[in-house]
Amino acid sequence: MDIENYISSGILEGSAFDALSTQEKREVECMTHIYPEIKQELFRLHENVETMSKNLSLDVPDNVKKKIFARIENEPQAVNDSSHLKNEPGSISSSPKIIPINYWKWLAAASVILLIGISALFFNSQQSITQIQNELAIANKNSEAIKKESLEIKDQLAQITKKNEINSLLADDATQKIKMQGTENSPNSLVNIYWNTETKSVLLKVEKLPAPPSNKQYQLWAIVDGKPMDMGVLVINPLLKNILPISVKVENAKAFAISLERKGGSTVPDMTAIIVLGKV
Repeated sequence: MDIENYISSGILEGSAFDALSTQEKREVECMTHIYPEIKQELFRLHENVETMSKNLSLDVPDNVKKKIFARIENEPQAVNDSSHLKNEPGSISSSPKIIPINYWKWLAAASVILLIGISALFFNSQQSITQIQNELAIANKNSEAIKKESLEIKDQLAQITKKNEINSLLADDATQKIKMQGTENSPNSLVNIYWNTETKSVLLKVEKLPAPPSNKQYQLWAIVDGKPMDMGVLVINPLLKNILPISVKVENAKAFAISLERKGGSTVPDMTAIIVLGKV
Protein backbone atom coordinates (compact mmCIF):
# COMPACT_ATOMS: atom_id res chain seq x y z
CA MET A 1 0.00 0.00 0.00
CA ASP A 2 1.38 3.40 -1.01
CA ILE A 3 0.65 5.44 2.13
CA GLU A 4 1.79 8.76 0.65
CA ASN A 5 -0.56 8.42 -2.33
CA TYR A 6 -3.43 7.51 -0.02
CA ILE A 7 -2.75 10.57 2.19
CA SER A 8 -2.51 12.89 -0.83
CA SER A 9 -5.68 11.45 -2.41
CA GLY A 10 -7.94 13.85 -0.49
CA ILE A 11 -10.00 11.25 1.36
CA LEU A 12 -8.54 12.31 4.73
CA GLU A 13 -9.59 15.93 4.06
CA GLY A 14 -13.07 14.63 3.30
CA SER A 15 -13.07 12.82 6.64
CA ALA A 16 -11.92 15.96 8.51
CA PHE A 17 -14.80 17.97 6.98
CA ASP A 18 -17.28 15.08 7.52
CA ALA A 19 -17.91 14.82 3.77
CA LEU A 20 -17.55 11.03 3.31
CA SER A 21 -20.09 8.28 2.88
CA THR A 22 -20.53 5.64 5.60
CA GLN A 23 -18.44 3.13 3.62
CA GLU A 24 -15.65 5.66 3.10
CA LYS A 25 -15.64 6.57 6.81
CA ARG A 26 -15.23 2.88 7.68
CA GLU A 27 -12.39 2.62 5.19
CA VAL A 28 -10.57 5.61 6.72
CA GLU A 29 -11.13 4.28 10.26
CA CYS A 30 -9.70 0.92 9.20
CA MET A 31 -6.66 2.59 7.63
CA THR A 32 -5.94 4.63 10.79
CA HIS A 33 -5.82 1.40 12.81
CA ILE A 34 -3.42 -0.20 10.35
CA TYR A 35 -1.13 2.73 9.49
CA PRO A 36 0.04 5.16 12.23
CA GLU A 37 1.09 7.70 9.56
CA ILE A 38 -2.49 7.95 8.30
CA LYS A 39 -3.83 8.30 11.84
CA GLN A 40 -1.34 11.11 12.59
CA GLU A 41 -2.21 12.98 9.36
CA LEU A 42 -5.96 12.69 10.08
CA PHE A 43 -5.40 14.07 13.60
CA ARG A 44 -3.48 17.02 12.13
CA LEU A 45 -6.27 17.78 9.67
CA HIS A 46 -8.88 17.73 12.46
CA GLU A 47 -6.77 20.24 14.41
CA ASN A 48 -6.54 22.51 11.35
CA VAL A 49 -10.33 22.45 10.87
CA GLU A 50 -10.83 23.31 14.55
CA THR A 51 -8.33 26.20 14.27
CA MET A 52 -10.10 27.47 11.15
CA SER A 53 -13.44 27.46 12.98
CA LYS A 54 -11.98 29.48 15.87
CA ASN A 55 -10.50 32.01 13.46
CA LEU A 56 -13.97 32.86 12.19
CA SER A 57 -14.35 35.04 15.32
CA LEU A 58 -12.56 38.26 14.36
CA ASP A 59 -11.61 41.12 16.74
CA VAL A 60 -11.59 44.75 15.61
CA PRO A 61 -7.98 45.76 14.78
CA ASP A 62 -6.24 47.89 17.44
CA ASN A 63 -5.33 50.63 14.97
CA VAL A 64 -9.02 51.11 14.09
CA LYS A 65 -9.92 51.38 17.77
CA LYS A 66 -7.15 53.95 18.38
CA LYS A 67 -8.31 56.15 15.49
CA ILE A 68 -11.92 56.14 16.69
CA PHE A 69 -11.05 56.99 20.30
CA ALA A 70 -8.54 59.67 19.17
CA ARG A 71 -11.32 61.46 17.31
CA ILE A 72 -13.55 61.30 20.36
CA GLU A 73 -10.79 62.69 22.61
CA ASN A 74 -10.21 65.62 20.22
CA GLU A 75 -13.86 66.68 20.24
CA PRO A 76 -14.40 69.95 22.30
CA GLN A 77 -15.99 69.34 25.67
CA ALA A 78 -19.02 71.35 26.74
CA VAL A 79 -18.46 73.36 29.96
CA ASN A 80 -21.29 74.96 31.95
CA ASP A 81 -19.52 78.05 33.38
CA SER A 82 -21.81 80.00 35.76
CA SER A 83 -19.00 81.96 37.46
CA HIS A 84 -20.28 85.20 35.88
CA LEU A 85 -23.40 84.89 37.99
CA LYS A 86 -21.45 84.63 41.19
CA ASN A 87 -21.19 88.39 41.88
CA GLU A 88 -24.46 89.49 40.33
CA PRO A 89 -27.13 90.65 42.72
CA GLY A 90 -29.80 88.10 43.42
CA SER A 91 -27.85 85.34 41.86
CA ILE A 92 -27.31 82.05 43.51
CA SER A 93 -23.68 81.38 44.09
CA SER A 94 -22.58 78.05 42.66
CA SER A 95 -19.31 76.38 41.78
CA PRO A 96 -18.37 75.86 38.13
CA LYS A 97 -19.38 72.41 36.90
CA ILE A 98 -17.76 70.45 34.04
CA ILE A 99 -20.17 68.17 32.18
CA PRO A 100 -18.60 64.83 31.09
CA ILE A 101 -18.08 63.85 27.45
CA ASN A 102 -21.35 63.40 25.62
CA TYR A 103 -22.48 59.83 26.15
CA TRP A 104 -24.15 59.85 22.76
CA LYS A 105 -20.71 60.14 21.20
CA TRP A 106 -19.54 57.11 23.13
CA LEU A 107 -22.62 55.22 21.99
CA ALA A 108 -21.98 56.22 18.38
CA ALA A 109 -18.34 55.14 18.69
CA ALA A 110 -19.36 51.81 20.15
CA SER A 111 -21.85 51.35 17.33
CA VAL A 112 -19.14 52.07 14.76
CA ILE A 113 -16.82 49.53 16.40
CA LEU A 114 -19.61 46.96 16.51
CA LEU A 115 -20.48 47.59 12.86
CA ILE A 116 -16.83 47.26 11.82
CA GLY A 117 -16.52 44.04 13.81
CA ILE A 118 -19.68 42.54 12.30
CA SER A 119 -18.63 43.54 8.77
CA ALA A 120 -15.16 42.09 9.24
CA LEU A 121 -16.60 38.92 10.74
CA PHE A 122 -19.05 38.53 7.85
CA PHE A 123 -16.34 39.10 5.24
CA ASN A 124 -13.96 36.68 6.94
CA SER A 125 -16.74 34.09 7.34
CA GLN A 126 -17.65 34.31 3.65
CA GLN A 127 -14.02 33.81 2.68
CA SER A 128 -13.68 30.84 5.01
CA ILE A 129 -16.91 29.28 3.73
CA THR A 130 -15.75 29.69 0.11
CA GLN A 131 -12.42 28.12 0.97
CA ILE A 132 -14.10 25.21 2.74
CA GLN A 133 -16.46 24.68 -0.21
CA ASN A 134 -13.53 24.61 -2.62
CA GLU A 135 -11.66 22.14 -0.44
CA LEU A 136 -14.75 19.95 -0.16
CA ALA A 137 -15.17 20.02 -3.95
CA ILE A 138 -11.56 18.88 -4.36
CA ALA A 139 -12.03 16.21 -1.67
CA ASN A 140 -15.21 14.91 -3.38
CA LYS A 141 -13.44 14.82 -6.73
CA ASN A 142 -10.57 12.85 -5.21
CA SER A 143 -13.07 10.58 -3.50
CA GLU A 144 -14.76 9.80 -6.82
CA ALA A 145 -11.38 8.99 -8.34
CA ILE A 146 -10.61 6.65 -5.45
CA LYS A 147 -14.01 4.95 -5.86
CA LYS A 148 -13.34 4.39 -9.56
CA GLU A 149 -9.88 3.04 -8.84
CA SER A 150 -11.27 0.76 -6.11
CA LEU A 151 -13.81 -0.71 -8.53
CA GLU A 152 -11.09 -1.33 -11.09
CA ILE A 153 -8.94 -3.05 -8.47
CA LYS A 154 -11.94 -5.10 -7.36
CA ASP A 155 -12.53 -6.27 -10.94
CA GLN A 156 -8.85 -7.14 -11.32
CA LEU A 157 -8.91 -9.12 -8.06
CA ALA A 158 -12.00 -10.98 -9.27
CA GLN A 159 -10.20 -11.92 -12.46
CA ILE A 160 -7.16 -13.06 -10.48
CA THR A 161 -9.40 -15.16 -8.23
CA LYS A 162 -10.99 -16.81 -11.27
CA LYS A 163 -7.57 -17.54 -12.74
CA ASN A 164 -6.44 -19.11 -9.46
CA GLU A 165 -9.56 -21.29 -9.36
CA ILE A 166 -8.92 -22.34 -12.97
CA ASN A 167 -5.31 -23.27 -12.22
CA SER A 168 -6.37 -25.26 -9.15
CA LEU A 169 -8.95 -27.22 -11.14
CA LEU A 170 -6.53 -27.95 -13.97
CA ALA A 171 -3.89 -29.19 -11.52
CA ASP A 172 -6.31 -31.48 -9.63
CA ASP A 173 -5.80 -35.23 -10.24
CA ALA A 174 -9.59 -35.70 -10.19
CA THR A 175 -9.98 -33.49 -13.26
CA GLN A 176 -10.65 -35.24 -16.58
CA LYS A 177 -10.01 -33.71 -19.98
CA ILE A 178 -12.67 -34.37 -22.61
CA LYS A 179 -11.85 -33.26 -26.15
CA MET A 180 -14.89 -32.11 -28.12
CA GLN A 181 -14.21 -32.45 -31.83
CA GLY A 182 -15.98 -30.49 -34.54
CA THR A 183 -18.98 -32.09 -36.28
CA GLU A 184 -19.84 -31.82 -39.96
CA ASN A 185 -21.41 -28.43 -39.12
CA SER A 186 -17.95 -27.10 -38.18
CA PRO A 187 -15.22 -29.72 -38.83
CA ASN A 188 -12.30 -27.49 -37.76
CA SER A 189 -13.78 -26.52 -34.37
CA LEU A 190 -12.17 -27.82 -31.18
CA VAL A 191 -13.19 -27.26 -27.55
CA ASN A 192 -11.78 -28.99 -24.45
CA ILE A 193 -13.82 -29.76 -21.34
CA TYR A 194 -12.11 -30.11 -17.94
CA TRP A 195 -14.45 -31.91 -15.54
CA ASN A 196 -13.60 -32.58 -11.89
CA THR A 197 -15.45 -35.75 -10.89
CA GLU A 198 -15.13 -34.96 -7.17
CA THR A 199 -16.18 -31.30 -7.03
CA LYS A 200 -18.45 -31.70 -10.14
CA SER A 201 -16.96 -28.43 -11.45
CA VAL A 202 -16.62 -27.87 -15.19
CA LEU A 203 -14.15 -25.72 -17.09
CA LEU A 204 -14.34 -25.09 -20.81
CA LYS A 205 -11.40 -24.02 -22.98
CA VAL A 206 -12.09 -22.84 -26.51
CA GLU A 207 -9.29 -23.86 -28.84
CA LYS A 208 -11.02 -23.04 -32.11
CA LEU A 209 -14.60 -21.91 -32.52
CA PRO A 210 -15.98 -19.53 -35.17
CA ALA A 211 -17.83 -16.41 -34.04
CA PRO A 212 -21.59 -17.08 -33.96
CA PRO A 213 -24.06 -15.06 -36.06
CA SER A 214 -25.45 -11.92 -34.39
CA ASN A 215 -28.80 -13.63 -33.70
CA LYS A 216 -27.27 -16.88 -32.42
CA GLN A 217 -25.35 -18.00 -29.33
CA TYR A 218 -23.37 -21.09 -28.35
CA GLN A 219 -24.86 -23.28 -25.61
CA LEU A 220 -23.19 -26.07 -23.62
CA TRP A 221 -24.92 -29.38 -22.86
CA ALA A 222 -24.01 -32.40 -20.72
CA ILE A 223 -25.50 -35.79 -21.59
CA VAL A 224 -26.67 -37.33 -18.28
CA ASP A 225 -28.67 -40.59 -18.22
CA GLY A 226 -29.21 -40.29 -21.95
CA LYS A 227 -30.75 -36.81 -21.73
CA PRO A 228 -29.25 -33.39 -22.53
CA MET A 229 -28.69 -31.18 -19.48
CA ASP A 230 -28.55 -27.39 -20.04
CA MET A 231 -25.27 -25.94 -18.74
CA GLY A 232 -25.80 -22.39 -19.96
CA VAL A 233 -24.96 -20.17 -22.90
CA LEU A 234 -21.32 -19.28 -23.53
CA VAL A 235 -19.85 -15.78 -23.26
CA ILE A 236 -16.21 -15.68 -24.24
CA ASN A 237 -14.03 -13.61 -21.87
CA PRO A 238 -10.84 -12.37 -23.62
CA LEU A 239 -9.18 -11.70 -20.22
CA LEU A 240 -9.30 -15.43 -19.45
CA LYS A 241 -7.98 -16.37 -22.91
CA ASN A 242 -11.15 -18.23 -23.92
CA ILE A 243 -11.25 -20.24 -20.68
CA LEU A 244 -14.77 -20.33 -19.28
CA PRO A 245 -15.63 -21.49 -15.74
CA ILE A 246 -19.09 -23.06 -15.93
CA SER A 247 -21.36 -22.21 -12.99
CA VAL A 248 -23.48 -25.39 -13.35
CA LYS A 249 -22.05 -28.51 -11.68
CA VAL A 250 -22.66 -31.95 -13.17
CA GLU A 251 -22.17 -35.59 -12.22
CA ASN A 252 -22.51 -38.88 -14.09
CA ALA A 253 -22.02 -37.16 -17.43
CA LYS A 254 -21.42 -39.45 -20.41
CA ALA A 255 -20.70 -36.73 -22.98
CA PHE A 256 -20.58 -32.99 -23.59
CA ALA A 257 -21.73 -31.00 -26.61
CA ILE A 258 -22.05 -27.43 -27.85
CA SER A 259 -24.88 -26.35 -30.14
CA LEU A 260 -25.66 -23.10 -31.93
CA GLU A 261 -28.97 -21.81 -30.53
CA ARG A 262 -31.04 -18.66 -30.77
CA LYS A 263 -29.90 -15.65 -28.74
CA GLY A 264 -30.52 -16.29 -25.04
CA GLY A 265 -30.38 -20.08 -25.29
CA SER A 266 -32.89 -22.91 -25.50
CA THR A 267 -34.41 -25.48 -23.15
CA VAL A 268 -33.53 -28.35 -25.52
CA PRO A 269 -30.68 -28.52 -28.02
CA ASP A 270 -31.16 -28.26 -31.77
CA MET A 271 -29.67 -31.58 -32.78
CA THR A 272 -29.10 -30.33 -36.32
CA ALA A 273 -26.94 -27.49 -34.97
CA ILE A 274 -24.41 -29.43 -32.88
CA ILE A 275 -20.99 -27.82 -33.43
CA VAL A 276 -18.68 -29.97 -31.26
CA LEU A 277 -19.19 -33.23 -29.38
CA GLY A 278 -17.03 -35.28 -27.00
CA LYS A 279 -17.56 -38.47 -25.02
CA VAL A 280 -16.28 -38.91 -21.46
